[in-house]
Amino acid sequence: MNENAIAGGGRRAMIVADDAHVTYQVYSSGKPVGARSKLLGQSGRHINSVPALRGVSFTATEGESVGVVGHNGSGKSTLFRALAGLIPTSEGSIWAADRPVLLGVNAALMPELSGEVNIKLGLLAMGFTPEEAASQVGEIADFAELNDFISHPMRTYSSGMGARLRFAIASARPHSILLLDEALAVGDRRFRQKSEERIRGLREAAGLVMIVSHSAGSLKDACERGLWIHKGELRADGPIKDVVDEYTRWSKDPTSVAVGAASKPKAVPAAVTTALPTVPETTSTKPVAVPGESPRTKARRDRYRSVDRRRSRRRILAFSLTGGAIIAAVGAGAAVALVANQSDRSELSEVRAALEQSASPTPTTTPTPTPTPVLPVINNFAASPLTIHCDTTESTAALQLSWDVAGAKTVSISTSIPDGSNSQPLLVDQPASVPAQSVTYGCYNEALMYTLVTQNAQGQQVTSSVVVVRDLAAAEVVPAPAPVDPAPTEDPAPVDPVPTEDPTTPVEPGPTENPVPEPDPTVDAPTDPSPAASG
Repeated sequence: MNENAIAGGGRRAMIVADDAHVTYQVYSSGKPVGARSKLLGQSGRHINSVPALRGVSFTATEGESVGVVGHNGSGKSTLFRALAGLIPTSEGSIWAADRPVLLGVNAALMPELSGEVNIKLGLLAMGFTPEEAASQVGEIADFAELNDFISHPMRTYSSGMGARLRFAIASARPHSILLLDEALAVGDRRFRQKSEERIRGLREAAGLVMIVSHSAGSLKDACERGLWIHKGELRADGPIKDVVDEYTRWSKDPTSVAVGAASKPKAVPAAVTTALPTVPETTSTKPVAVPGESPRTKARRDRYRSVDRRRSRRRILAFSLTGGAIIAAVGAGAAVALVANQSDRSELSEVRAALEQSASPTPTTTPTPTPTPVLPVINNFAASPLTIHCDTTESTAALQLSWDVAGAKTVSISTSIPDGSNSQPLLVDQPASVPAQSVTYGCYNEALMYTLVTQNAQGQQVTSSVVVVRDLAAAEVVPAPAPVDPAPTEDPAPVDPVPTEDPTTPVEPGPTENPVPEPDPTVDAPTDPSPAASG
């Protein structure tokens, strides 16, 4: 920790970075190494390690406003992403009193949507409710100076209008720990003054504000403490004016080269190499100090070698643990196979003994006891009352359920109509024994079936059901519809009634069609007038 870490006496520390390192793994082509490649162990000479942060340590306390300066590629954005928890540290630790919020002007907005819709989407992504987002649209549009372009698509905006809108959305809500990445260099001079005023308001509302910007004047006006990140290392930490002046002098030096944190050190010119004295060979493994080397360079080289040794030890330890885990897994598999083989042999021996015992006239062993059932047992499941009295179909009534179950892992209750269809869960994750559980019965149901479902650890289920019937009050009973007379039809023509016959009056039979003549009793046989009969 440096001497600026606890400025302000007893102020609470908001962010503490302790020897934080961030290293990226990339292929030689520049493509980052994904999780799949790490899982499959695809590492070797084609993968390079790019150190982005190298042992950054500082403490930011409550009420501070910290400005971070450094050339492009020095690791400022990586530091902010690590502080916000978006990327993990390779070594070291970062602590925060509250969740840091990283705001930047590079928010992903939809170019095909209008400015109004993009404002609502951005506020919803920051945690605003739909009502709060709708109420903030006018204020953000005025601050971003969209004017009549608020209803136009984002693709029609200029780069300055888009930057102003992103900053207005990002700074719409105060936060406890606020990290602003390149948030001051937006818009023209007039809007830059407005953004600086907005930053001051956010700083007063937040416990800690950290800002990354290339505008030295803006940082001097908005911050009181400065950090200079150079090649992934914390080069200066102190009052913002001193840090910015030192960084400005360095940037104006013609001999200084703005290189990234992962760049290799420049080769020593040949003239300098020839001027250096010859270092005698030695058998010692300790690093030999080069004449003219600064203590800072020597300390950085020693720290890099120490980190490399720790990384090698961790790699060897990881390989050892992996090999030990593989050997243990193979041994465990062999042990399981051996136990299974022994159990199979013991079962075969028991079968043989049972066959021999059954063949023997006098058994010598006692019978095997019946195994205890593993299914759940429902000792009791009841509903009280079984008939629910309801005043109207819109009312509800209270119903008491009770149950007692043994050997069940989960207990739940569902409802359905008596035929078992349209089942709905009512109570889940219930205890095994409940003397009285009150539930509500809707009087619009004529009858409901309550089913107790129990399940053991093996997934086997045992159920029990009870049916509850509704008794509706007499005032609610709908009377049966009265018979309706059919519609009147046209009267048919009057029909004369058929006179009934008097049983005392003889009725003469009327003539019938084609009557059959009755035979004459006086005639014995028919006569044949033919001559053959007479002869």
